[in-house]
Amino acid sequence: MKKNIALSISLTLFLISFTHFTIIFNIPDNVLAQTPTSSANETYHFVKEWGSNGTGDGQFSGPAGIAVDSSDNVYVGDYIDDRIQKFDSDGSYITKWGSNGIGNGELYSPNGISVDSSDNVYVGDTLERIQVFAQNNNNSLDNDGNKELTSAGITDQV
Repeated sequence: MKKNIALSISLTLFLISFTHFTIIFNIPDNVLAQTPTSSANETYHFVKEWGSNGTGDGQFSGPAGIAVDSSDNVYVGDYIDDRIQKFDSDGSYITKWGSNGIGNGELYSPNGISVDSSDNVYVGDTLERIQVFAQNNNNSLDNDGNKELTSAGITDQV
């Protein structure tokens, strides 16, 4: 199942849509203080939208899956272009990785993405596998090359 919504630490809501790409809303502070029985009517404030249709940097052919790391960087999967793109919280393109394939570091229609507390990026694709990508020192991400998560757990790759 695709996750097309993500909430950042700074309480910014990121949404992706096939026709509008990445859409950002700010969440009012008092929304978090509301209880389920609160009757306050709050509105979310549109901030911006980024991305367009295409295969270039910052463009999407089939956005599917979005996640935010501890620095509010935004990761968006593209299941048609077989890649993940990384943006800062303002929508400025940082980097991308992935290409079509079934090997380690290659993606086959990625359709789910998540980031853990150490900013490792987990990408699921239609081969029913999850690959883990770790941050390196030059602000890009590389597959660790020897581990792949599968539905059965972590298995070592040769």
